[in-house]
Amino acid sequence: MLPTFLVIGAPKSGTTWMHRVLSSHPQIYVPQRRKEIHYFDRYYDRGISWYERQFNTMGDEEQYIAIGEVTPSYFSAELCAERIAKLKSIRRLILLLRHPVERLYSEFLYAQRINGYSDSFEKYYVEVERSIQRGMYGKHYARFNTLFPKSDICVLIYDDMFKNIKATLTKVAVFLNVPPEGFSRDVANLRVNAMPRPRRKKFYEMASMTHRWLVRHDVDRVSYYFKRAGIKKWFGISGDPIPSIGSQTASKLQVLYLPDIERLEAVRGLDLSAWKTRY
Repeated sequence: MLPTFLVIGAPKSGTTWMHRVLSSHPQIYVPQRRKEIHYFDRYYDRGISWYERQFNTMGDEEQYIAIGEVTPSYFSAELCAERIAKLKSIRRLILLLRHPVERLYSEFLYAQRINGYSDSFEKYYVEVERSIQRGMYGKHYARFNTLFPKSDICVLIYDDMFKNIKATLTKVAVFLNVPPEGFSRDVANLRVNAMPRPRRKKFYEMASMTHRWLVRHDVDRVSYYFKRAGIKKWFGISGDPIPSIGSQTASKLQVLYLPDIERLEAVRGLDLSAWKTRY
């Protein structure tokens, strides 16, 4: 069994929330053991049979109207658009977009709090060049725009998604041809990824490295069961206040991203004036 839709991005734009929401619908199937399959960017050489095995519905195929997966790196990975277009079972793409400066800052906070990055935000986006590129939405969208009709790509803006969750769920349901009442409102109203900080940092980093190794070698079932058992609580996860981005840095990045924001507006037909005047 192969997917009929994908959530392709962008990272740090609500994709974990979207995965949980999709999982809550009885007529939508997304893999639970892995949120991100990474077939089209990391594991394409493993072949279509490997990819198909990731969608194990335990013989309940007839229950599902929509079958998909959520890998936010697909949007910015250069080869993914063409590879996805070649798989004819995929008829719908969902794209979540967040203001690129805020998306970049969220990525930095994640690297700082979870991966142990210790330098400044300004140094991070210089050292990790692809972090800037992930927010060049107009550039990335242009690749998909040449391969998929506009009607086959559902674009959701991060701010609007959470201002009116009911409208967001209805839009996704119509796009995937499922009844909107199937989504769990309790799950939808629960925000995720609130920038937790592990108190036992070294142990958490070791556990994260082990999880990534297990995923790469297709034996991540072990970490999945530990995760379901609440392993994060063992490390003393706490949600600290999120520091704000410096105004000068934000303004500098806004100038950097502005031409690409305007490109996205033109190619998709969006009104992103709120983004262009934010910083």
